[in-house]
Parts: sequence; structure tokens; C-alpha cells
Amino acid sequence: MTYNSNAYYKYSITTFFHNVEMLFCVRKDFSSFQKILPYYKNQTKEADYCYERINYLIFEKIAQKGSSFKISEISNELSILNYLGYKQIATDITSFVEQTFGA
Repeated sequence: MTYNSNAYYKYSITTFFHNVEMLFCVRKDFSSFQKILPYYKNQTKEADYCYERINYLIFEKIAQKGSSFKISEISNELSILNYLGYKQIATDITSFVEQTFGA
């Protein structure tokens, strides 16, 4: 977090948080998930990190619902990604959620 204000490192930090949250999803470790989430939120406040903000919103919903999370709860986020032309990313997120939590 020391390098948070350095744009070069900030992207690496957001990537780190994204990967950690994915790992906690797979492990269904919602306690650790919620501990890291505020730091990820802080990293995604700037518009330059819009994609990461969308990911944060998805992870926030997963953290709130835990293992009862359903793909339908992130339909807005998936719609935004599709609208922005990131159809493959929306597909990848959908596949990840389906593999991790079931349909």
C-alpha cells in the first residue's frame, strides 16, 4: 500500500486484489474475502479503474451472499461489460461464477 499513489504500481495492486478475491471465491473463504474487500474498494475509486470497479461490485455481492450467490445477482454488471464491448470478459466472469457456485 506504500506505492498506492504511484500509477505504475497502482495497476499491479488492483490486479493483486482481483486475484486474491478470485482465490477466496474458489476457496469459499468469505471471512477473508470480506477483510480484503475494503482495500480493493479503495483502489477502484478513480474512473481510470472502471473495469476493476465493476469487478469490485461483483465481489462485494459475492461476499454479501456467500455460497448462496447466484449469477442473476450481477446481471447489471454483466450488462455494463457487454455494453462497453467487453463481451469476452462478461463471458469469462459468467463461466467463473458458474464453475465456482454452480448455475
